[in-house]
Formats: sequence, structure tokens, C-alpha cells
Amino acid sequence: MTVSLVLSGKSSGRVSAELAEKIRQAAEEMGYRENRLAQAVRTGVVPLIALCIYEANDGSATPNLYWFDIIGSAKRTFAAEKVEVLFITYSSVEELAGRISSLRDANMIGGVISNLAIPGKNHEVCQFIKNCGLPGVIFGEPPEEAMLPYSVVDSDEMVGAMLEFLRPKGAGELKWFSRYSDLPTAEEAADETIFFQVSSELSRTRLIELAGVPAERIVIVSHYISDLGGHQGFLVKSHTEERCIHALRAIQQQIRKEKITEFSKIIKLTGSDMTWIEPISRKGVEK
Repeated sequence: MTVSLVLSGKSSGRVSAELAEKIRQAAEEMGYRENRLAQAVRTGVVPLIALCIYEANDGSATPNLYWFDIIGSAKRTFAAEKVEVLFITYSSVEELAGRISSLRDANMIGGVISNLAIPGKNHEVCQFIKNCGLPGVIFGEPPEEAMLPYSVVDSDEMVGAMLEFLRPKGAGELKWFSRYSDLPTAEEAADETIFFQVSSELSRTRLIELAGVPAERIVIVSHYISDLGGHQGFLVKSHTEERCIHALRAIQQQIRKEKITEFSKIIKLTGSDMTWIEPISRKGVEK
């Protein structure tokens, strides 16, 4: 029992530091490797969490740096708790339900985290996560009746701060534009007080080439400097790791049937979370 306590990391306060170190050294000399599969069978807790991210199935998908951010953050935070992450992309509620149900029935995952990104389908995603029989957490804000632990990023205050920063440049309104948005009207494109916020160089190009919006009225906002592509915009701090820590804690508490200590994690982005990036001039590029 003493050896088990030490090798499972539960010996604090129960076994002397000297004896614990001797046990760890002996285990290393003997080539001991922790059998996590056997532990899962014995405890009924599978140390693998499915992290599900929506991917639009419209043929226009491009490499998404957010995926690398979220998978890296989950890997680091989960690994500290000896939990692994299975990254799953889905393009419909049916696909999400089918894949998670299959993994659950095979007893291959111990919990599920999903974002909310399918237009008009968030309620269905939440209903499945709630009823799938696994501990679950939502990245996004679910309907109140879903009663699922969640984390969400509130950017309202930051958008106001961005607009205030842009006012000296002539901005009176800041509009969000994505690759799924309708193009602005001719009047909006010609209105010198309307600036457009985009998340990638692709959306910026659409506004310039298809709508005729001047480049100086478009700002790219991203967590990643590479998304700006040398153009003007705001570099915003990523809180993905903070959200992953909250999600893992909520899942662990559900597994142990404990009260969730922090049901919702609302991260408010402020002006301190962003940095203005000046565009790279042609002269600078040539140099």
C-alpha cells in the first residue's frame, strides 16, 4: 500500500519524504511504468477527454490557428493532471453525437468538451452533451435551461476600447465581418466612418476586392501575429489555457460527483488584453 501511495502521487503527509524517494528510485531502477489502462479499468475513470471543435463543411476550411492554440493549451493543462486529450472536429450535430456515442460505448473517453459554433444548432449540441452520459463542459454560453458548466469570452468591453482607439483615425462605428458575412452595402463601403473588424487576411481581401472598402478602414483582430499578415490590427491575448483549466476542473468534479466549484467562467477582455500593430510599409518589406 505504501508503494502504491507513492507511485500514484498520494503519499503527501502519509509517507516520509526519505522513504518516498527510496521507492521512486527503486521503481526507476526496475523499469516500472505506470499502467494507466489498468488504472482506468480499476477506477472506472478514463484519463482521456474528447475536445470537440466545429469545422464548417463548406469546402472553404483553411488551417485554423485557434485549433493549434486550444489543443496545445489542453495538452499542457491536462497532462499536468495525467489526463490526455482527443481532438475531434465535427461539422454537424449528428456527426458529433455519432462520434462521441461510439467512443462512450467503447469506454474510451471519460468526458467531453465542445464549443458552440453551428448556426442555429447550439441548443441541440447542448442537449446532446447534457444527455450523453459523460461529464461535459461547453466552450461558449449555453442556453440557461441546459445547465451545463461553461466558459465564455466576453469581448464587449474590448470592442469599445478598440473603437475608442480608432476614433482619431476617423472611426465612428466598428462592424464585425467574417467569411460567412454578407458583403457590406455600397453605402457602408463608401461611409468613411464605418471601420470593419476581421479575423484574417482572407476576410480583409474579400472586403477590399469584392466590396471596395479601403484597406485603412479594415483592422485584423487575432490572437496570432501571423494572422495579421503585416497589416494593421490588434493582437489580443489568448485566454484559452485559462478556459481549459476551468473545463478540466469541472469535469473532474463531475467524475467525483462533487459540487462544481466554478460553474461558469466568464473571461472579460479589456483594453489591457490588446496591442495595436502598425502595418508594415512597402519600404519596410523591400528593405
